Amino acid sequence: MAFDLHAYVAAFNAGDDAAVVETFFTEDVVIDGPDRSLNGRAAWTALLQSIHKGIRETLTPLAWAQSGNVLLSEMQIDFVATEDRPDFFYGPLMQGETLRMRFFASYRLRGNLIERLALAWWPVDAPA
Repeated sequence: MAFDLHAYVAAFNAGDDAAVVETFFTEDVVIDGPDRSLNGRAAWTALLQSIHKGIRETLTPLAWAQSGNVLLSEMQIDFVATEDRPDFFYGPLMQGETLRMRFFASYRLRGNLIERLALAWWPVDAPA
């Protein structure tokens, strides 16, 4: 059965980090990025909540493919500052500024849940 990427994106874009992690990730999820690895839902939720403090993040899928339990996707990500975030994870943003980035994600699935997420990212443009 194919993972419902559109349902995942809609839930993520709704902005309830805890609900997204609880609904779409296994309890023992592993998150790998260029700068760190995280283990478990609690750690992933905490990181998302720290990133999203004063930031509205919107995912837009550009391309994706699934084969068996592996889903690969390229996403456009818009980060909009709802308050000043000079310490923002991807670079300083002031209220009203937007940072657009691209993310490549490799999802390993266990049934309909994500058990491992490997991420890479790069900026598309400077803050607007």
